[in-house]
Amino acid sequence: MSFASARTPARKSSERNDVLRVVKVWLAACLMVGMMGSAAHALSWQERHGTVRFQSLLNPDWTTQENELTIRSASRKFSGISAATMLCIARRESGDALNEDAVNSFSGTSGLFQHMPQYWPGRVAAYNRQVAGRRPWLEVGGGIFESRSQALVSAWMMKSSLDPWGGYCG
Repeated sequence: MSFASARTPARKSSERNDVLRVVKVWLAACLMVGMMGSAAHALSWQERHGTVRFQSLLNPDWTTQENELTIRSASRKFSGISAATMLCIARRESGDALNEDAVNSFSGTSGLFQHMPQYWPGRVAAYNRQVAGRRPWLEVGGGIFESRSQALVSAWMMKSSLDPWGGYCG
């Protein structure tokens, strides 16, 4: 008697339901990560304030507190990166209000961590290749004024010893 003939219709139906359940959970997880960007940031914000705001074309500007939570979340993704150091650098680069739209009129550097626009696409591509290739939920979209992208790429650069900021933050 072969294995295939030993299956009953009820067992096939049960196996199909198990597969569908796994696919639904996987799709829901992918959708949540894609919609929220940083799931940890959104949940922390929701737990504290009861609402979730997504950074998107319809809602591009985040509050100082939302940007701070995003930076703290990014620092947790890479062991050895201090949230205090990241926040110090971001405040030094984009102001105490953590302005994700900050642009240096002299050099043209932009965003929370003041990246050069001509280097940003390469940094995002390298980050996505090296980090998101292994952990797809950490993939970034690439907008230089997007807080989540700036925080994750900057944390990765600090972890990879590609830290271009220098100076004292303690």
